Amino acid sequence: MVDLFTLDKELSRTFYLIILFIEAQFYPMILLFELHFLFNNTGEGAFIMSLNKKLEIGLWLSATLLLLGMILPFPTAADRDNSADKDNNDRDLLVITELASEIMPSSASLMVHQGAVWQTYENQDEFEALFKKVIEQIAGHPPHDLPIHAKMTYNDKGQRVAGSGAYTYSTVHGRPAAEWTLQLHQAVQTVRMVGMNDGRTTYVTVRWEGVLGAAAEADKWQAAMAPRLSGLGIHEAWKTQVQGWLDDSADRDSVLHIVKREFQAGELDRYEDANSLSVSLSSKLLQQSVEAGGKEMHLQAALHRDTEVGKWRLTLAAPVILSEY
Repeated sequence: MVDLFTLDKELSRTFYLIILFIEAQFYPMILLFELHFLFNNTGEGAFIMSLNKKLEIGLWLSATLLLLGMILPFPTAADRDNSADKDNNDRDLLVITELASEIMPSSASLMVHQGAVWQTYENQDEFEALFKKVIEQIAGHPPHDLPIHAKMTYNDKGQRVAGSGAYTYSTVHGRPAAEWTLQLHQAVQTVRMVGMNDGRTTYVTVRWEGVLGAAAEADKWQAAMAPRLSGLGIHEAWKTQVQGWLDDSADRDSVLHIVKREFQAGELDRYEDANSLSVSLSSKLLQQSVEAGGKEMHLQAALHRDTEVGKWRLTLAAPVILSEY
């Protein structure tokens, strides 16, 4: 029988090795199946059959499976990496909300947030078109039913002074901004896009804001948002923050000790004064981190005492605090 494509042995071997390399990089499951087939379905002679025969079988099998891998949704290496990132993100949200529930009441505020630099624009029309693209991807349908012409203006301090509507365009310090707010069952979802200082780059944020008692809803929301944001090319790590008042009898040092114990965390740095304490921590239970002083920081814990009510407010965030504490 003539070799595939009438290639000589050396060219056949080279072509086969190239296909195997592609499979190893992008379709490892296909490669494993192929090797299993070759060495388990050709008997003991698989190791002693002629080079031509092995090349012929291998080339046909590789080419066929590689073509199927390009057509059918076989998991690729990138898919596995994205899946691992998603698992890490989901795990961090569940860990911090579960452990925070041991310290704070269910009425404590919970925020889940993702933000990233996105695409560029040349003028206001392009900016608005980009925002419509964001909304369509996140909402799953074109934003025809939204009040897209609602305008909102801000004063020099960045405060809203006019306009209304759930879907708004505005100007903040001379830069374009757009926001869409949606009331969910137990939370509010906010999608915001602003123009950056260079006058041409956009920054997109997506945020879920509710209460700690609705952590299960936040988890489902995050799982639904992740692939939609990926569709926009946004793959940044999620950030989670819980903030709530502690019991009147709470002591900040005792609370910090509990936080370290529950999160299996080690202290990296701290700032404190009479009414505030902010601590950066590394944790064995959390996956996402940022670099702080050459070390990985997974968690920030901050305690602030309101002198008017005499109570401590605790903020826990993975990996960084997103608001005033």
